[in-house]
Amino acid sequence: MLFKNAIVYRLATDEVKDLSDKLKAKAFQPCGRLDETSSGWVSPIVDDHEMIVFEIAGRALMCLKTEDKVIIPAIVKEELSNRVRKLEKERGNKIGKKEKQDIKDEIIQEMLPTAPCKPSRIFGYIDYQNKMVVVEATSSKNADKFIESFRNTVGAEDFKAFPIQVNMSVSTEMGRWQKDEAIPDRLLWGDKCSLKNMEDSGTIKYNKQDMGDEGITDYLCADKVIKDAQFEFDETVMFTFTDAFTFKGLKYVKFMDAKHEADLQDFMDQYDFEFNFFTMEVRELVAFMIEQFDGEVDYV
Repeated sequence: MLFKNAIVYRLATDEVKDLSDKLKAKAFQPCGRLDETSSGWVSPIVDDHEMIVFEIAGRALMCLKTEDKVIIPAIVKEELSNRVRKLEKERGNKIGKKEKQDIKDEIIQEMLPTAPCKPSRIFGYIDYQNKMVVVEATSSKNADKFIESFRNTVGAEDFKAFPIQVNMSVSTEMGRWQKDEAIPDRLLWGDKCSLKNMEDSGTIKYNKQDMGDEGITDYLCADKVIKDAQFEFDETVMFTFTDAFTFKGLKYVKFMDAKHEADLQDFMDQYDFEFNFFTMEVRELVAFMIEQFDGEVDYV
């Protein structure tokens, strides 16, 4: 269990009491015949493991599982067209927008009982010691879904968390590092980055490119800023850092060596080691990156 991506939230409440019982009360249930979707908590180890939350040294790992019925839009569209055409022929007039939507909803309801289910999982953990919540996701949509589901499970008064926000513009500061050759100690440039226009959403992507390239500097001196860039931290973690303060493509450089040196007797020893290893790496990385942007905003 190694997170490859991380969206980080600042925890603003204390440790959740009776967490395991609260998660079990909202445990995952498969979709019923007429359900379009169903979400709930499963063990982060394997779905049917008795441990619904994995805890070690003030960190609690959880997994939100979702099932979505797969309804193919093209099939719905074709069936809707056939039914509308038949009704219009019988009636001799056009069918209105509202009735078309009602027919479409009826088609979907008819398809639900036999539609296949697509499962997905979102993992996240709370680091109580460092007041962080870390979600394994590449999009804020999935990360927010995890956070909102957890809040609904344990209660809004017992859980408050805010996306990490820093006092400096991430794009502007990363651009300064490149233009002034002033990248902070403990960081090294990777060979990937994306630049974006300040006025619109147009982007330029670089791959296997020296970040000291004059072409990149020229763009940054014009009207572009860094959207994301690859770094190496302390020769231990490779990652792509985005202007939204998220981490993608995490690679733990020393993980395999550390794992080979560890005395791991069974599966749970390995799981314990992996979770402890990467959460300690993420803890140090996040704290360091926050410092580089003049700390966090006041969330209150």
